[in-house]
Amino acid sequence: MKRNGFERPYHVLQILSWILLFCFSGIFYFIMIPQLSGAGVIVTSAFYTVFLISAVVSAYLTTKCDPTDKLVKVQLEGTPVEPSEFICTLCKCFVTLGSKHCARCCRCVYKFDHHCKWVNNCIGKENYNEFLWLLFSCIMLTLCGMVTGNYIWISLVVNGPTDEAKDWLKLNWVSKNFLLAGLLVCSLITTAVFFLLSYLMMFHIYLICKGQTTYEFVLEKRKMKIEPKREVTTTLDTTTDLLRTLSNKIVITENNSFEIREEISERMPRARASTPEFNYENV
Repeated sequence: MKRNGFERPYHVLQILSWILLFCFSGIFYFIMIPQLSGAGVIVTSAFYTVFLISAVVSAYLTTKCDPTDKLVKVQLEGTPVEPSEFICTLCKCFVTLGSKHCARCCRCVYKFDHHCKWVNNCIGKENYNEFLWLLFSCIMLTLCGMVTGNYIWISLVVNGPTDEAKDWLKLNWVSKNFLLAGLLVCSLITTAVFFLLSYLMMFHIYLICKGQTTYEFVLEKRKMKIEPKREVTTTLDTTTDLLRTLSNKIVITENNSFEIREEISERMPRARASTPEFNYENV
């Protein structure tokens, strides 16, 4: 059973997230900041640094946290507990109402929301607030990078490089066109990530207002898709049964007309019939 996201095996997206954070932070401090001048350098650097530290701390807390159901933890430690009506057939342990077993971590998580591959850990009651904190910090980081990158790119195109930018270009043997291309790529990436993270944040705010978890939301949507199919299947089965019943009751009379067998039997009993009845199944 995995305790937290720092235990092996590590996920590819978890490793990628730290690499991307390191790379984009380096680009911001060593490429974007030197293109600014005056108070913009101090303000932008301070803003980015605050949320960078916030993102690192919240990511560490979210990954390090063990969201396992406390009732399961007690049983794994060997402490006897009172029997509960809820038991996990996979963990073979009594669990709290609202816990869900995570197949990836092999444990039951209380108020299970989802398994986040970016932190390689389950998100539940114990670390949901830290996850939202991480999400907000990343949104502010990408917002700062997006605004700063777009501002520098537009300034270089419209006004040309500043004196600080010229000195930086000469010092690093970088051409203006290469810098513009790099800033454009970074701005596009940060813009896309910003809107994706913002959408995710709004989705979780919506879930909080509804009092649901992501897992419960998925189950609700899945149930809504299955129920119409069941209704259609039930209707088809009912129609088929009705047609089969009618086909067994319909007979062909002497005048080659169709009648219901029950009605004929009531009006003309079989013992007094002057002419034989023919069932269409035997013709």
